[in-house]
Amino acid sequence: MTDRLVVIDAYSQIFRMFYGIRGEMKAPDGTPTNAVYGITRLLLNMDRDFPATYAVAAFDKGKCATRTALQPDYKGTRKATPEDLIAQVPAIRKVFELFGWHILEKQGVEADDIVAKVVTGTASESLILSSDKDLMQLINERVFQLVPGKQGSMKRYDVEAVTEKFGVAPNLVLDYLALIGDAADNIPGVPGVGPKTAVKLLNEYGSIDGLIAQADSIVKKGLREKVMENVDRLRLNQKMISLYPHEVEWSGVESVRRRPVDANGLLDFARSLGFKSILRDIEALVESQKSPMLFDF
Repeated sequence: MTDRLVVIDAYSQIFRMFYGIRGEMKAPDGTPTNAVYGITRLLLNMDRDFPATYAVAAFDKGKCATRTALQPDYKGTRKATPEDLIAQVPAIRKVFELFGWHILEKQGVEADDIVAKVVTGTASESLILSSDKDLMQLINERVFQLVPGKQGSMKRYDVEAVTEKFGVAPNLVLDYLALIGDAADNIPGVPGVGPKTAVKLLNEYGSIDGLIAQADSIVKKGLREKVMENVDRLRLNQKMISLYPHEVEWSGVESVRRRPVDANGLLDFARSLGFKSILRDIEALVESQKSPMLFDF
């Protein structure tokens, strides 16, 4: 296997599992476990389909201090994290550790910036597991993004797939998002500028810099006025949507080399949570330890 770095945007997947796995799931002590179960299943599937030489789970730890300083109401429209999800986070972290993944986090730094630091700091093929479109600005010839779909499917985004999705290449995703805004992060775009208009403007002017410099040449008066009235907003959006890898410290890719799976510990943990339907797959991991080449990364 060619050396491969896999980085998981942890909370994007934790929330996906929490809201996607319906029905009541609880450990014998009454603690909810649906997100824990989902992450366990996800990591089993990742071992099968995308085995990693280097493995990182990037966790948010508070809102980004840089972005909040720029825009105090950044992410201000988001609802509080449900208590039933908060209760599962310690067990989820333990699952990552049992699978041999390294957890990276820093107070005041978001997972996106950790992902950017890690994938730009190695020459290995890199896979980002996340549904976050902001991260698609990182995609190039060796960096790809896996976006989960229905029934466990994964779509692999390369440069061509990003261009097909947005209408612009990865190097213009930042400017595209700055134009249309991001409601999830409470970042407004230019009023009246949707995806089609943003693509048209970027294809015509090449970038937001080019657009601002030549805004007086926009033919439609209403659009011209909106762009010219929102130059400050566009500049702020560029800063808000930019990634900040320089705020993350780490010791290089070798520091996140995948550890061997603690299969017996994982089996005991799954039993303690009552994960009967997944025990067979974890027991296969235990058997695989007799052949270290399979899971000793």
